[in-house]
Amino acid sequence: MIDRNGQWKVAPRYDYIYMPEEGLRILQKGDRWGVLGDSLQILMPVEYDWLKIVPEGIVCIQGGKQQVIGKDGKTVVRPFVYDAILPLYYSTGEYFDNGEERMNRSRYFSYSVWNPKGNRYGLMDAEGKRITEALYSDIEALSDDLYLCSIEDGLYRITLNYNR
Repeated sequence: MIDRNGQWKVAPRYDYIYMPEEGLRILQKGDRWGVLGDSLQILMPVEYDWLKIVPEGIVCIQGGKQQVIGKDGKTVVRPFVYDAILPLYYSTGEYFDNGEERMNRSRYFSYSVWNPKGNRYGLMDAEGKRITEALYSDIEALSDDLYLCSIEDGLYRITLNYNR
């Protein structure tokens, strides 16, 4: 970023420096994101999976966690943010008279966090407590305690067992 006099204000080490929003600028280098403050100082280092500036602060995603950080780049405004919550159902192995499969709702829910590579999902309980981080490309309930989780869009699958 160069000023009107031809002087470097921000060294040319980033792939993109986006237009200011709410007085802040998002930086991008490869698949990592950071934020410049209004006086062009590094507010958040270029180490996040994704960032977005919103009126209440900066939505940041890092390692399956999505939260809102204040515009100072430090204060946590909302520690746990998700895009959607979905109930998970599993087969009982029983069928109704019409042939439709009887399903039970799991005691855990799937929550999603936006990711540039596609939504990622985690498990949460009915009170909103995170059971897992949002690291999976899909979660399927196999029973009330057993979940099949896909990683890298189904390339790898693991089972998680949460006994009561």
